[in-house]
Amino acid sequence: MSKIILITGASSGFGKAIAEKFAAGGWNLILTARRKEKLETVAKDVEKKYGVKTLSLVFDVQDKQAVFQQIGGLPSEWQAIDLLVNNAGLALGRDSFENANIEDWDTMIDTNVKGLLYCSKATLPYLIKQQGHIINIGSTAGKEVYKDGNVYCASKHAVDAITKAQRIDLLQYKIKVTAIHPGAVETDFSLVRFKGDATKAAAVYAGYEPLKAEDIADTAWYVANLPKHVEYSLIDKHQEKLDVKSKELEQLNKKIKITTSLLEKSTKIKEIFDLVESMNNKRNYLVADVAALEKKIAEEKLLNPSTVVIKEGRKKISMLSKINSDFTEIQKTVNQLVD
Repeated sequence: MSKIILITGASSGFGKAIAEKFAAGGWNLILTARRKEKLETVAKDVEKKYGVKTLSLVFDVQDKQAVFQQIGGLPSEWQAIDLLVNNAGLALGRDSFENANIEDWDTMIDTNVKGLLYCSKATLPYLIKQQGHIINIGSTAGKEVYKDGNVYCASKHAVDAITKAQRIDLLQYKIKVTAIHPGAVETDFSLVRFKGDATKAAAVYAGYEPLKAEDIADTAWYVANLPKHVEYSLIDKHQEKLDVKSKELEQLNKKIKITTSLLEKSTKIKEIFDLVESMNNKRNYLVADVAALEKKIAEEKLLNPSTVVIKEGRKKISMLSKINSDFTEIQKTVNQLVD
């Protein structure tokens, strides 16, 4: 007898890829999504290609009443659900907290968090009977927050926490609960996030090769076919390492900025010290000259202040006083730079 999988958000992206993967493995599919035409196309394609049975349910996971009516009212031949894949989810906008759209926040929370809860709760009676399995599609955003990710990251952190709670609470019914946390995957996810802006969506994947929806489907297939006693909670390690390296790079850039600033100050300080050294040399010469002149004045007992020697001596004493004053100001500047 063929197993049955229920996939939310099955009309595109991960959901569609998972439907194709499990259909290829001979599973019958309950497919749910908001977009009726796209959902029916996916259903017809897998039926034709793999000869499996499908049941399409058109509803929005945000709609609690629709979720419980449709899943709660399944025909008897579709109630033996072995696996629920909570895939329906989205990101809307990528704005700093103060500029973010509250309606976008509501949609993300209602879909990513409440929708997952509704679908899990509505499917649970069937899963208990089958001792089934729940796979929640999370994100590396549920492991680490990034700039302008705010509520999307919060919603995926919630998915991670709900998964852990489900695993503990549903263990008594021998239900397995797995989380898959992909990193960047090239689907229409970014196109939805940026509300149809293809340029912004494409820029997300610039410079590296992202995952594909089929990679996530392969992962879901793998964990779904593990022995009953083996439990996995998977995260895209490549993306996790990338996030860590990005943080390290950010910290390094800060250190470079500070070091550059200090180096600039250091260069200025060296220039000032060179100037001070030069002035010190001049001062030493002047001190010696003044001392010599004072001795000469004393020896010659020249009392007439208009004499050349006395005028020269007073001029050099004045220059020495000015250098001492400049030296004091330079020392203050050096102290400020060092502080």
